[in-house]
Amino acid sequence: MIIQTLIFLGAMAHVQGAFVDPGVVFETWRGWGTSLAWFGDVLGGFDQGVQDEIINALFSPAQLNLNILRYTIGGTTPGELVCGEFRPGGGTESFKDGPDLPFNWNRDPRARKVLQAAKAMGVDTFEAFSNSPPQWMTISGCSKGNSAGGSLHANFDPVNASQFSDYLTEIVNHFHTEWNLTFTSLAPFNEPSSGYWNGASSAQEGCCMERSTMMAVIQALHSSIGEKGMNYVSISVGDETEINQELLTQETFTESGIANLYTKVNTHGYSDNGRENRAPLYTLSKKNGHALWMDEVGWQASPQGDMTQGIALAERVVYDIRNMNPEAWVYWQVMEDQQPWAWGLLDIPYTDPSIDAIRYNSGYHSFKQFTKYIKKGYKIVHVSDSNSIAAYDESSNILVIVTVNIQGIVRAVNYDLRLVASSSTPTVTATRTSATEENADLGEVPLNGEFEVIYNAPPTSITTFLVMNAVLSDTLENLLVNGDFESVGREGWSLLYGDRDDGAINGNYVYTGSLSGYLDFAPSELSLIQNVTVPESRTYYLSARVATSSLRAVFGILINGEQGRELGVGVSRGYEPYGISFYAAAQDVISVYVYGPRGASNAQIDNVVLH
Repeated sequence: MIIQTLIFLGAMAHVQGAFVDPGVVFETWRGWGTSLAWFGDVLGGFDQGVQDEIINALFSPAQLNLNILRYTIGGTTPGELVCGEFRPGGGTESFKDGPDLPFNWNRDPRARKVLQAAKAMGVDTFEAFSNSPPQWMTISGCSKGNSAGGSLHANFDPVNASQFSDYLTEIVNHFHTEWNLTFTSLAPFNEPSSGYWNGASSAQEGCCMERSTMMAVIQALHSSIGEKGMNYVSISVGDETEINQELLTQETFTESGIANLYTKVNTHGYSDNGRENRAPLYTLSKKNGHALWMDEVGWQASPQGDMTQGIALAERVVYDIRNMNPEAWVYWQVMEDQQPWAWGLLDIPYTDPSIDAIRYNSGYHSFKQFTKYIKKGYKIVHVSDSNSIAAYDESSNILVIVTVNIQGIVRAVNYDLRLVASSSTPTVTATRTSATEENADLGEVPLNGEFEVIYNAPPTSITTFLVMNAVLSDTLENLLVNGDFESVGREGWSLLYGDRDDGAINGNYVYTGSLSGYLDFAPSELSLIQNVTVPESRTYYLSARVATSSLRAVFGILINGEQGRELGVGVSRGYEPYGISFYAAAQDVISVYVYGPRGASNAQIDNVVLH
């Protein structure tokens, strides 16, 4: 019945061809996660049966399968609400109430209970982070921010950087030595440049800082970790609200010479006004030797049947992973109170919690389409459809494809799997979430004679294909010379319609490495091109990262001088992945090119692979 439905829908949809190339690897996946702020304190106070139900829903491999958990090191002194009430759980208890007072290791018991329960369920990656220093260290005396402090509402004096760093490292070390839970990373601030945290009008912990203050904290924290011999933990920064802000912060830290003091870049994804800055943030992170996480974003809840939250989440996951290459993706709060403003993937009435009252929102089921199947250690690999991501595990020969249809009509797509069908035929099964389905099992999906999945995605749906017995092809050698442009000079590449002193290969705007193809179209039309003679008759697969500020830049191929497929390059979106598959006979000459007409600004190309 499912197969018949797929076939009947075919006449209603325009088919888009796509291919998966596991030989083009973007990142090794570290996992999916959430932050315990602010729900950990609330969940840990529920009846045990409700706790167990929710913890299972979030962390069980059979359910949401989250393996990353971020824990808030609190800054609020219990009973001293000097600037008003907090939202439930929004004022995490500090472990120390003054400079001359001892640490109180009985604090924050409910969130710590959830943390340990998640570990027992299989969570294996823990990060500690601070929303605010202890209130007694802040300028205002309030862990919700500062009503003064200028437009930024800055609330931390760098003179206290060493004291704050000692506070953080003592807590992290206590968890490690006394409570058998190891944080492998520590983030000392959260949305510090936002200007949001202004004291009484805020409902949760937060602290804004100047970038110079952040740098003082990073330096002090690095010293504290070293002095205490805590080689199991490293520093993560800067947890800015938006990608644009994060890029500015990382550029400042790089120019100031402190980027070597931390190992991971965390960014939040609110407002989504940094689409053009995802690739530059990735490039800078790689240049500095940093890992990159999308570690906070969220959307207002919508119940199953209303796919607003689910589609927004799924679309962003795909866009982030395709265009920013994070190693992990973390939702803000997966659990919230049942309130109209709440963002939870699941929610429950905080005043009257019960198992029956738990509501699983559309975002929960949408997220599960990714989190249950793309596991830690899988490689994120190239798929040429812009609405899909793919992950491959060579040890188990498993390929996962997740595709999102944000449209209100059926969307058809074919996936060419020949590059994982070299020695045997893969088997494909599928699950789907839509307005009428909650992670529904679609059973086995047939392959045609060309090893293609032929699929029609219903409106506003997320579909996961699990490809078993996906054995890599033995034809994964790059047929292009200098596809990463890192060789000296223009080796392998030629210019048509003009010549330049810079050879059209330079470091002006790279994706990875030190060099990329860079074409300035202002003086004349220009094409950067490479010719290759293919060795055998078969289908070939071309992929690259391309960026442009031009409306007319294209990426394409010629076959024996005749026009082949050509793709328009998205304008001012930074480097994005592009892919072209084509059939060629043995000894055909394939010309791979990027081209733009005169006056069309510029374009860049990097990491070009032909399999």
